[in-house]
Amino acid sequence: MWGARIYILTAVIGGIVGLVMGGFLLFYDWVVENYQLLVDEGFWWVVLLPMVGFPLAYALVYYCSFSRTTGCATHTVLDAYHVNAGDLHWKDSVTKAAGAILTIGSGGSAGLEGPSMIIGGGIAAQINRKLRLAPEDRRKLFMAGTAAGLAAYFHAPLTGLFFGIEVPYRFDLAREVFLEAAIASVTGYAVSGMITRKWHLFELKLFTGLLMSPTLLAHSIVIGFLCAILGMLFIKMYVSMHRNLSPKVGENYWMPFAGGIAMACLSIAFLFVGEPVVLQGGGEPLIEELLMHAVRLTPLLALILAVAKIVATSVTLNTGGSGGVIGPSLFIGAMIGYAYAGFLHLANPEIYMMIAMASFLASVTKCLVTGVALVAETCGTATIIPTVVATAVSFFAVGAESLYENQLSHHGVWEEEALIRAYYRARQLRPHAVQRLYARNLMITHVPTVHLDHTVREALAHRFGEFHMFPVVDDRGHLVGSVNLEDLLAVSERSLDLPVTLAAVHSAPTISPDAPIEEVIHLLEDHGTDVYVVDEEGRLLGVITAPEVVRRLIAVAGISRRARRLAELLPSLGA
Repeated sequence: MWGARIYILTAVIGGIVGLVMGGFLLFYDWVVENYQLLVDEGFWWVVLLPMVGFPLAYALVYYCSFSRTTGCATHTVLDAYHVNAGDLHWKDSVTKAAGAILTIGSGGSAGLEGPSMIIGGGIAAQINRKLRLAPEDRRKLFMAGTAAGLAAYFHAPLTGLFFGIEVPYRFDLAREVFLEAAIASVTGYAVSGMITRKWHLFELKLFTGLLMSPTLLAHSIVIGFLCAILGMLFIKMYVSMHRNLSPKVGENYWMPFAGGIAMACLSIAFLFVGEPVVLQGGGEPLIEELLMHAVRLTPLLALILAVAKIVATSVTLNTGGSGGVIGPSLFIGAMIGYAYAGFLHLANPEIYMMIAMASFLASVTKCLVTGVALVAETCGTATIIPTVVATAVSFFAVGAESLYENQLSHHGVWEEEALIRAYYRARQLRPHAVQRLYARNLMITHVPTVHLDHTVREALAHRFGEFHMFPVVDDRGHLVGSVNLEDLLAVSERSLDLPVTLAAVHSAPTISPDAPIEEVIHLLEDHGTDVYVVDEEGRLLGVITAPEVVRRLIAVAGISRRARRLAELLPSLGA
């Protein structure tokens, strides 16, 4: 119906997002300036503001939003894209943006890019509702709106474009939203820039030409591995707090207050080195000062700041605060690069800061190109080649881990998307019931097995039912591996009496019966096959299949009868 007119609509959405973001950024600057004025009046404001601001931010989001979930706004964006076909309630956009202002304005460690994305996506979602667009068009325009919001915040249209197509998947691209994200990012950036009179995140131009040498490339590889190590630390700490603290925030109203106290203690610690507000927000002011040589830090202090930012951001976003993780990630990367240059007494530390900023961002968000584009647009293109090298190293060194747990691994695997959508929809409806699910609750115990000494003919004599995979066990019931039906059928007639081990026994992903559902979901998603539950000695207890998990989630969440009927069709997905 819409045809080429969809691109005109995309430009309109980008313009509206840019207009709203322009005002939002001006208001944010006013809040940050007044926070600094209060802190200058006395250090007690550093203590008081988080203890008051965190509970207020929590109460606003928890009681007034539609989803009633605090934390990283990008998780909400990914839920809307993957689970709700690009639909986002206006209450989530308004309350989570306001909650982020309260969180950061009271000294919390979080970035404003998450709320910027949720503002852009929320505007697109409301327009989608009014026009009653098809689900696929709604998803495209929703992601275009989020890209426009990000481009407006960072004053970087390429960054908005690449993040919009990279963030939905860890090892794939949302190619179908490329044109829409490109158009919206440019218009959002242009309109917001005319309002704020600011066209770059950092008002500087460090180098001209390309910086390139074998030594610099060697440093880039080392920085990439360092960013991967600290990136894994950030991911492990953040995800652990997200799984253990976030579900309790709704039950324990003291959690935001405790988070505020923890943030106040961290700020007081840096008061003694003259930097009480260094952990506030995304940390962009200190990054810019270091890039321009306006201030100097010791390498040890820079490294301490990187670790402190990891702790502060994890605490802020998992105890009731709202915001994003990209800003803090850039800060952590900048501190890693500055510390690296300082410890090795390298000239021009800003070069290594630029490299590490992109590298660290890629390691924790699984967005390979976004960090490179952001550094190029904000600091110049001189270090783009070593930046690409460091980014690739950290991206692949971290593996499939990400701060965004609801990123799918690949595009187009619809059974995987069904599993993820069922999980996050159930978590929205019955979060506490879902948190109480473990591998032992999800496994099928009556599993047909193939003995290690069976022939291919004997294995084919089994009744497969809904299973396409058979676990292979030894005499004591220990899991040896698995064999699938396709491999068995591929065996020639004269080889049917050979041992089944000759028919390509695959390694089988295993899990403890006490593993939480989050771990089960990630294993099913990463391996794309059944997961086997084993005891401490490796004996087979049961098997977990994607269709069975979806059926269980639907039952736990109390989703409609129609959804249950759909779940009955899930065996056709294959186990």
